[in-house]
Amino acid sequence: MDHSKNSQKLKRIIFIGLLSALLPSSSSGEALLTEPEALKIVFPKSQSVETQVWTLTESQRETLQKKAGMRFPETEYRFFIGYGREGIDGYAVIMNEIGKHEYITFIVGVSPKGEIRDVAVMNYRETRGWEVKEQRFLRQFRGKSLADPITVERDIVNYTGATLSSHAIARGVKKALALVHSFYLQPDPNNRP
Repeated sequence: MDHSKNSQKLKRIIFIGLLSALLPSSSSGEALLTEPEALKIVFPKSQSVETQVWTLTESQRETLQKKAGMRFPETEYRFFIGYGREGIDGYAVIMNEIGKHEYITFIVGVSPKGEIRDVAVMNYRETRGWEVKEQRFLRQFRGKSLADPITVERDIVNYTGATLSSHAIARGVKKALALVHSFYLQPDPNNRP
């Protein structure tokens, strides 16, 4: 009798284990870079990095959305400014964009001229589309500016199986450029955070 109960318990444990292994978990993810590691990628020559957090007003959000043609639902953005020997070395912002089901966290580095310096995925939570973590995808963004479409199938090559993740990264890069441009490169004194 005891043997039968133990056997049923064991079967339930195995079933639950198999079921949890097959179902995607929202808490799963692959942490690829810490914040200090990501900052070293986008500011390879900077001697110091300053952090600034800006809270967007409704007016600032509307202006950004009109200029970029994209939604900016977040109320706060954290910017990083890299300083070298001759002043500002660049800007960066950490973005969180939804892939298919989960957020992809990545850092976007922008040069003082307003061009993408580098993009690095910090945390990838999706079960598919992992190709967007690789340099062969991310290096496509280098040198892009607000004058470029930064759109999958236009100037960014999509990877099969990573379509939604590719769109998420491209959208986030374009948003990061718009943010840096608006607040640091050509700030509107009336719209400054």
